[in-house]
Amino acid sequence: MDWSPSSSRTPQVRLSNKRFDLTRQGPESYAFTKTRPGLVLQVKRKHVRRIDMGQYRYEIQQDGRSLEELLEAHRGARDCEEASLRAMSVMQYRGGQDELALGLHLVRSASAQDRCDGATLLGQLGWERKAFLEETVQALLHLLSDSDPEVVYCAAVGLGHRADPRAVEPLITLASHGDARVRYGVVYGLLGHEDPRAIDTLILLSRDEDIDVRNWATFGLGSQVDVDTPELREALWRRLEEEDSEVRDEALVGLARRHDPRTRDALLREWETGSVSYLSLEAAEELADPSLQSTLRDFLPLIEASDDAAFGEQLQAAIEASSSIAEQAFRPDKTRP
Repeated sequence: MDWSPSSSRTPQVRLSNKRFDLTRQGPESYAFTKTRPGLVLQVKRKHVRRIDMGQYRYEIQQDGRSLEELLEAHRGARDCEEASLRAMSVMQYRGGQDELALGLHLVRSASAQDRCDGATLLGQLGWERKAFLEETVQALLHLLSDSDPEVVYCAAVGLGHRADPRAVEPLITLASHGDARVRYGVVYGLLGHEDPRAIDTLILLSRDEDIDVRNWATFGLGSQVDVDTPELREALWRRLEEEDSEVRDEALVGLARRHDPRTRDALLREWETGSVSYLSLEAAEELADPSLQSTLRDFLPLIEASDDAAFGEQLQAAIEASSSIAEQAFRPDKTRP
């Protein structure tokens, strides 16, 4: 195929959070967030709307446009982010030989925008199937040396979706890059890798001067790996001093997952600020501390104040987690004589 380039107050509900499933184009763009199976929250600049992934997948499957039409639609809809993303998603989902050929053609283009598009296509080719893993990883690794920071960023994000360990070493060499977009891409690319070098780099970037870099590095340390070391916990604890509430929330989730004994009091202090976030409730569920049950129940009236069912579901999950632990603590042991 021939391709041409081109407080005492009523607490406020805080729904902003991140969790990724399928794609994320950048700190200011759409992110698919992890929640209950089959359902995600799509977040853009702290505005949340629900997406049924089963329905989304069905719509992608039913899209009858040709590859040429999809590429034209993607390029022509850059001012309409959702339409552009939909066209790219269809190409990624199909993930066949033609889509691979297109991606490889685009990453060799003289146009930086084309190279970015090629990296985005290859990074999620075949969605969860990770089609043509070898070819796509090699192409993305090559783009890490591109002269354009935006291209390097797109390649690093694509490698994050490929989750190939070969990306760790070249990514960490970019951790001190002067462009925050590249450092953000490094964080995304290292998400989920438990290589000690990757963990050390995320700890370093959790102190970055850029808020998006710090935010996602904290998310990576707290929620995307099971590593538990004093250094990692200390990195999370330092982020509780952040002015940005979402960074603090990510740190709380990470500490709660590791059952750090300091988390309970940190959670209570966070709620005393007058807002209750989805992520802080996730932290409470992970911690499952019976002493939080009363406070969590005090938040029940907030379910009616929130117009998002996910908040209510997460609050109920946190209450149930703390209740089950409490019930187990006081339940008589029937095995005793």
